[in-house]
Amino acid sequence: IALYHFITFITLLHLSFYRFYRIYHLITFLMKKPSLLPVIIGTGFGSGFSPFAPGTAGALLATLIWFGLSYLVSSVCLLWLTVALILVFTLAGIWAANFGVVVDEMVGVWIALLAAPAGHVWYTLGAFVLFRLFDIFKPLGIRRMESLPGGIGVMMDDILSGVYGFIILIGQDDNLLKSNGKG
Repeated sequence: IALYHFITFITLLHLSFYRFYRIYHLITFLMKKPSLLPVIIGTGFGSGFSPFAPGTAGALLATLIWFGLSYLVSSVCLLWLTVALILVFTLAGIWAANFGVVVDEMVGVWIALLAAPAGHVWYTLGAFVLFRLFDIFKPLGIRRMESLPGGIGVMMDDILSGVYGFIILIGQDDNLLKSNGKG
């Protein structure tokens, strides 16, 4: 009967490998007892522990933070705040690369959001979707960035995904201006 329970346990683990992996990662993460700051930063304020699509959860949280800030501060202040968040979280992400990171997704979507006008829902949504598509499919050299050593590789693929999203949004903004006769 012990063998039956063992086989059942192994089968359940096999069927839910992804969930097991996330739980295992969380347990080993907590057993290491890292300091609180790397945990908060690396996991994107805990969004990295989401059982479903943690990268998307981190990018969505960053998008919501940016969108909320867009109503609280001026456009110029938002631009500088976004640049500051990108710089600080990139350095922190390189430092906290071993802590179940989604901070890389946050930085990447903030880069794409640099092209979005403050408070503009559709550009904000477009930046989020473009970033996630580039991050998921990893075209145009994005996948190669992952091979860079340590935390730099963790961060660079998402930074490049954000840059590609930024380029597309800036190009779209120019096309809209030209079609309206303003460009």
